Amino acid sequence: MNNYNDSPHEECGVFGISLAKKQAAASLVYHGLYALQHRGQESCGIIVNHSGLFTAKKDLGLVSEVFTPEVLSSMPEGRMAVGHVRYSTTGAARRSNCQPLEVNHLKGRLALCHNGNLSNAAELRRELELSGAIFHTTSDTETIAYLITRERIKQPSIEEAVEQTMYRIDQVQIKLNPVRSVIEGKRIVLVDDSIVRGTTSRRLIRILRDAGAEEIHIRISSPPFRGPCFYGTDIDSKEHLIATGRTLEEMAAYIGADSLDFLAPEDLRVMAGTDCLCDACFTENYPTAVPEDAGKSRFELPLQEKEAL
Repeated sequence: MNNYNDSPHEECGVFGISLAKKQAAASLVYHGLYALQHRGQESCGIIVNHSGLFTAKKDLGLVSEVFTPEVLSSMPEGRMAVGHVRYSTTGAARRSNCQPLEVNHLKGRLALCHNGNLSNAAELRRELELSGAIFHTTSDTETIAYLITRERIKQPSIEEAVEQTMYRIDQVQIKLNPVRSVIEGKRIVLVDDSIVRGTTSRRLIRILRDAGAEEIHIRISSPPFRGPCFYGTDIDSKEHLIATGRTLEEMAAYIGADSLDFLAPEDLRVMAGTDCLCDACFTENYPTAVPEDAGKSRFELPLQEKEAL
C-alpha cells in the first residue's frame, strides 16, 4: 500500500532576528519556528551569533522535541540568530542535511538557511566539485553556501557577495523570468519609478543581457535621489545612494545600462501641477533643519557612547 500523500506540501520555514542588544535570541527564534512548524516537520535548527562566534543546535524532530528548556537555556545570548524547520525537497531527511548550515572561511563565518529548490543545482554542484569543493550534505543549500563563500573571499562585503551569487542561481529569476524569443537581439527601453542603490536594476539588466538583449536603456520617472528623507519615507543614507558622487554616465555604467536618464526636478513640479511639494530627497533643499544624527539606531546607543555625547 502506498501511503504517499500527493497533496501540496510546504517547503521549509525560516525565521531570523537582529536585535539592538544581546538577549536570549535562541528563545525568540524558537517561538518563531514553533509558529512555522507546519512548514516542515523533519528537522529543525538554530544558530546564535554571539560577538562573532556561532553556537548551533540542530537535529531531526519537531521544534519542541529538539529544543527542550535545557537546550535553550544552554545557548548563549546574542544579537543575531537564525532558525529553520525542514521539509525536504532536495536531499534526504537525515541529520547532515539539517539547517542552518554553518561555514567558516577566511573572512569570518556564515550561517545559511534556504527554502525552495534550485533548478540548476546539479550543474552548479558539479562545477564546484570539479574545482575541488567537498560536499558534506545532499542539500542544494550547501551549493548556495559554497557560492556565497567564494564570492565573499573576493568581494568587500557580504551584501555584494550575496548579490553576485544571485546571478548564478536560477531560483531568483522566477519573479523576473525573461522570454528569450521576445528579448534576444532587441533594443530594450526599461521604465522604472526610481533607483535608490542600483542593486536591483543591475541584477535585472544582467538577466536581460543573459536573455540576449542587444541594448538596454533605462528611463526613471523620478529625479535621482541625492539625499535621505527625514520625514517618513525610507530612503537610504546618502553614501549608499547610486547618485552620490556619480555622473549620469557613471551611474549607467554601474548598473550596466547603455543609457540612463531621470525626470528633472522641475518637471516633477509640472507633472504635479504645483510647487507646493517636498522634493528634498531629490534636491537636498530641506524645508526644516537637518538633524545631526538621523540614524535608525540613534536612540539605542550603548551607555558609554551616550556619555561621550
